[in-house]
Amino acid sequence: MKGRPMKYAHILLQLKDDKLYAASTIAQFAASNDLLPEGSTANKVRIAMGRFKQNHQFPKKGDGTVSPKGRNPIQAWFGWRWKAPIQEKQTKGRGHKDGG
Repeated sequence: MKGRPMKYAHILLQLKDDKLYAASTIAQFAASNDLLPEGSTANKVRIAMGRFKQNHQFPKKGDGTVSPKGRNPIQAWFGWRWKAPIQEKQTKGRGHKDGG
């Protein structure tokens, strides 16, 4: 099964490897660093990141927790875990030629 390029890969590649992120904190990071693509919102990024972690089978128990301002702690995963599927796909894609 061929996956389509991820719309938000550029956001994930900006994450720090050793910092914890949840879908919502990635959305906040993107918004505060002006990384949202045109037509996207922080909420769309948050939803996409939630799907991303499900699709890539992140461990149910996160690598730790983060406490977004004014909220209860939520499960989070290290930046390297968020980036790994993107980097893996880029590595596999090198040298591949699409006939197009």
